[in-house]
Amino acid sequence: MNINDHEREKEIMWDLVNLHFTNLISDDQVEKIKESIAGILTDANEIRTAKLDDSFPLLNSYQPFRGDANE
Repeated sequence: MNINDHEREKEIMWDLVNLHFTNLISDDQVEKIKESIAGILTDANEIRTAKLDDSFPLLNSYQPFRGDANE
């Protein structure tokens, strides 16, 4: 994903926020929401581009909270 795609994704997300919440939120809340959306999209972009090494456990194989079947 290049920078232009990332910026466009932010614009689309903000358009959706405006569409649904225009009359329900104040201007200072708008700025907080913009910051949150930008942070979420930045995190998502980092996750998309992350490379896992071979030592990372498979998601369906590591279940630390699963108890013994007899419990």
